[in-house]
Amino acid sequence: MCSIAFLCSSQIAKALEFVHERGIAHLDVKPDNIYLKNGVYKLGDFGCDLLDASLPIDEGDARYMPQEILN
Repeated sequence: MCSIAFLCSSQIAKALEFVHERGIAHLDVKPDNIYLKNGVYKLGDFGCDLLDASLPIDEGDARYMPQEILN
C-alpha cells in the first residue's frame, strides 16, 4: 500500500511533468497550492507561471524557490 506522501508527491510530479512538456513553469509550487479532491491531488494556482524560461523571473514565493532562481 502506498503512503499518502508518496501518492501526493507522485501525482504532483505527474502534474508538473504535464505542464513542463507544454513549456510552462509553475513558479509557485508549495503546500498551499496542492488540493485534494475525490482522493486525487491536484496542482493549482497558476497565477505565477512562465511560458518562456529565458525571461527574467520576478514572481513566485521566495520561501519555496530554488536557490539557483533566487541567485
